[in-house]
Amino acid sequence: MVGARRTQNQGGLRRLRARAIRTLPIVAVVLVMTIPPGWAGSASGGSTIVHTHGQDIKVSPTVRAGMVYKRGYLTAHPTPPRAAARRLPYQGGPIVSGPPKVYLVYWGSQWGTASTGADGYQHYSGDTAGIAPLQQALFSGLGTGGELWSGVMTQYCQGIAVGSYTCPSSATHVGYPTGGALAGVWEDDAVASPGQSTQAQIAAESVLAAAHFGNSSSSSNANAQYVIVSPTGTNPDDYLNPSSAFCAWHSATPSIYGTLAYTNMPYLSDVGYTCWANSVNTVGPLDGITLVGGHEYAETITDPDPGGAPAWWDLTDTSSGGENGDKCNGSYASGTNLTFTTGTFPMQPTYDNDANSGTGGCSFSPAISGSGGTPITVTGRLSGGYGRSGRFTLYRAFQKVKFACQASPNVAGGEKAHFTLAKLIKRRWQTKARFHYRLDTSSRVGIYWSKNSLSVGAYAIDCAVASTSAHTGDAARWSYFRVLP
Repeated sequence: MVGARRTQNQGGLRRLRARAIRTLPIVAVVLVMTIPPGWAGSASGGSTIVHTHGQDIKVSPTVRAGMVYKRGYLTAHPTPPRAAARRLPYQGGPIVSGPPKVYLVYWGSQWGTASTGADGYQHYSGDTAGIAPLQQALFSGLGTGGELWSGVMTQYCQGIAVGSYTCPSSATHVGYPTGGALAGVWEDDAVASPGQSTQAQIAAESVLAAAHFGNSSSSSNANAQYVIVSPTGTNPDDYLNPSSAFCAWHSATPSIYGTLAYTNMPYLSDVGYTCWANSVNTVGPLDGITLVGGHEYAETITDPDPGGAPAWWDLTDTSSGGENGDKCNGSYASGTNLTFTTGTFPMQPTYDNDANSGTGGCSFSPAISGSGGTPITVTGRLSGGYGRSGRFTLYRAFQKVKFACQASPNVAGGEKAHFTLAKLIKRRWQTKARFHYRLDTSSRVGIYWSKNSLSVGAYAIDCAVASTSAHTGDAARWSYFRVLP
């Protein structure tokens, strides 16, 4: 079921998730928080003073990056040809190198009374569409069960030459959200959210959120992002204006707690179709919530400070926006339903520099193994002639790896087939293993376990049926390969 708020028929998962959520700092706050002294005063150098919660908070609004365009906006506002074929170049800035941490901030007293639902998530009486528990389920599910979508982002890194498109295994890569990305939930109901908040006010709310969650240093905020969710009936940054292009965006602001990455997330159910409702499912009124939320999350971990120190961003792509979510949003690529341990969610692909043999493209799963600490399944579509081949990269060594190739329905079960595994060594492919087998009679899957450990590096796997003469030119023989660490 799309947007499910809990996994059906998995009582153990529900209990585990409920315990995990109860450990998060989920509080409905009815007090005025104190910002440390020294961060109030006159604005200078592009900074702005925001008075809220009895405090003067200084922020420095920068670019609105990663805009998810409204449906139909690009048709009504023609732009230069987009640089979809150009891979994402590195611009020199930091990425989120540890496990990403998402803090959901339900901004304003309009959210109403909080309660904990049977799903273990926070529900609010003013949340008429039910987006809050859906968002909590989404971010709780990322990085669990070996899900693949988050693995695409782990190919990106920091500290390499500006203009690079690939990362060596020795570089510091984007972290995998092992065990879930959701780090905290807060209903800030001390005051009402503005009817039409400015970017500066949204940035100031991220400062208040950092204070609330105790993230009081640059190091504690290095992997954090604050998703500022406005309540129904409000118009954050004037997104309701027909001339406004966006459904959401992300940015960052300097603060006394370091640079804070934050997202402006309007109550998208107020506009429905315009912000991608029913775009994946025929009846999917909340499709846009997870499509847009995943888009901004993926961009924040690969480009957390776009206005100050951009990281992975194609600045020549002035049509899509140029970040890894922009190049693959609903205007350019179709979304699909992805199932995590916490439910099924409409998601968009993100840009994968490693896709299509290194020429780039939009992917739901990586051509690489994540570097975030936990083995993940890696799925890639195969390409080739009578046999099919695919490539992947391991960013850490594995003692034993399982490969699986599935033939398409026009290949008979039980037919002879073989794997060939090669590794790229000094710019040449060297065969590491060959294995012959018969396809399973019902699933048409062949499985090979590596006999030796696999070290860090680039690999290619070839799947082919033994009887080549009977299938020459069959372009749809192999459906996929999988690498299962």
